[in-house]
Amino acid sequence: MNKYDEKMRALRAYFVPDGEPRLLSEKDLLKVEDEIGFNLPDDYREFLSKYGGFAADGSAVFSFREPYPGGKRDMAEVFYGVLGKDGYDLLYNYGMYKGRILIEALPIAQDAFGNQICLILTGKYRGKIYFWDHEEELLDKSNLYLIADSFDEFIESLVFKED
Repeated sequence: MNKYDEKMRALRAYFVPDGEPRLLSEKDLLKVEDEIGFNLPDDYREFLSKYGGFAADGSAVFSFREPYPGGKRDMAEVFYGVLGKDGYDLLYNYGMYKGRILIEALPIAQDAFGNQICLILTGKYRGKIYFWDHEEELLDKSNLYLIADSFDEFIESLVFKED
């Protein structure tokens, strides 16, 4: 049993692209860490091992913890997993946004408009979850908006809403 099972049931989670879960081994997780050059926080590692590559059957809504010009809430459309060359693949998206987002910010999910939900991997912000607005593409923190102080806090904050 995974600590995220109940929340994923509440969000009516399903796996993308084909409905089949991609369970990751410790070896798989180490390969991801080796590719990105950072260790993943424990809470995100646990989540990714079972729930990488999922979307909610509806909307997984979150609120911003600091002012965001686009509103008070947004939704996580899909969480990236280890899916090969798929557009929802964690490593594919890491490579695609490398040089566009701060190096220590790992895109872990996206909203419906291509904005990224990022996990900070190093420094005093390690483990925090930020929203990256692709309309303000700057290589500093001015286009990152705090969502949660940890991955667990972020997941707990998600609220299911019917589409």
